[in-house]
Amino acid sequence: MADDLPPGSRHRSAYADHPALKDVVPVFVGRLPAHVVNLRALAGAGNTEELRMVAHKLKGAGKSFGFAGITQLASELEERILAGGSASDIAASVNTLIAYLEHVDGYRPA
Repeated sequence: MADDLPPGSRHRSAYADHPALKDVVPVFVGRLPAHVVNLRALAGAGNTEELRMVAHKLKGAGKSFGFAGITQLASELEERILAGGSASDIAASVNTLIAYLEHVDGYRPA
């Protein structure tokens, strides 16, 4: 999903202009770098149970904050873990999710 963006483009929340949500979306986006750090650490340690829990939380948060791509990729990661996917398949899913997160509008690396 991050790869199909035109150069310089960013993923934007469906709620970026919503009167009741436009002020909370940046708060969520501001927390994404910490999620990226956590995803990398958990994947590196092979802690699939914690990784699954983080993916599950991001799946719900993505929907709540208007990022269908986060929901989709986090769901795929969670499902891959639950299905007992290989370490390389899980790592690929983590990397895809991270690439998406890093291309969210307003994302600033930690």
